[in-house]
Formats: sequence, C-alpha cells, structure tokens
Amino acid sequence: MADLKDNIKTVVVHRHACFVAPSEIQAEVKKDFGLDLSIPQILYYDPSSAQSKGLAAKWVQEYDKVRAAFLAAPQANPLANPSFRLQELLTMYRGNSRNIGLRTSILDQAGKEEDRIEKRRMRGYISMSGMRWLLEQHAIALAAAVNECIDEPELQDRLLDAVEARWNEIPVDPKRIPVE
Repeated sequence: MADLKDNIKTVVVHRHACFVAPSEIQAEVKKDFGLDLSIPQILYYDPSSAQSKGLAAKWVQEYDKVRAAFLAAPQANPLANPSFRLQELLTMYRGNSRNIGLRTSILDQAGKEEDRIEKRRMRGYISMSGMRWLLEQHAIALAAAVNECIDEPELQDRLLDAVEARWNEIPVDPKRIPVE
C-alpha cells in the first residue's frame, strides 16, 4: 500500500467520519488528487472497519472528533438546511425550462419545503423576520427563474398566477396552521 500524504489521509478520514461511502471517497480522491486508491486502502483509514488494524491513534482521534461534530450539528449538512434544499430546487427548476411536468413537480416540492419551514417557525426554530426574509427571497428568485426560463409571456403569467394561488392557500393565521 502506497504511503499517502497527510492531507489525503485527512480527507479520507473526514469523509469516513461523515458516513461517505468508500466508493465515493475513492472517486473524490481521484478527482481532487489524481490518485487511484483501492477500496481496502480507503477502508484502512476508517476506524470502524476491520481493515483499519494498525491505524495510528492520531487518525482515530481525528475520526472521533469529526464524527462527533458531524452528529452534533446536523445543520452543517447542507441537505438538512431548508434554504439549501430550496436553492437546489430553484437550480433544478431553472435547468428544466421545457419540461412543464417536472417544473410543476419542483414547484410542488418547493411548496412542501416552505410548509416545513413554516412548521419549524411555528415551533420557534425560525424567527418571524427570518421567515419573511426567506419567503421574499424565494419569491424573488422564483419570479426571476420564470422570466429566465420561459420565453412566452402568457406561460410566464399562468405559471406565476398558479404559484400565487398556491401561496394564497397557505393559512396565515397561526391557529389554522397544522403542526405535526
């Protein structure tokens, strides 16, 4: 097994600590460093693997530190962040200008995400000013995406009207908002 530089070992250990699959780590190392590592070589740096016998205590401690931080801060994971998910939906929405069915599906998903944000706000996780800002940003981004991706003004108007109608269906009275 070739001896790796510490920066590469660090990447491999950190990715293991964040539950990244060995094959994904292999691809990342290949892409970022141009190195072809074998799966057993990658597993050697995973203290939870039987193949890590002889791994230096330094790397076990690093793994434990990163794993603890990863588990303690789920918001550090972009997929756990509602704003990130909405931004990704916007990116997908913009990238599918001709597929109306997919765009409608993305709008539905974005609406569900907004509902989840509202439920979190009602539980006290998001402030009202933060909620207003977030909704304003998404409305601005959605209108811009519609204008960028759809050439026909009539279709733009229909789509924005449909979105506005859906938004108007969202109850504003906190007593009427269902909370799971």
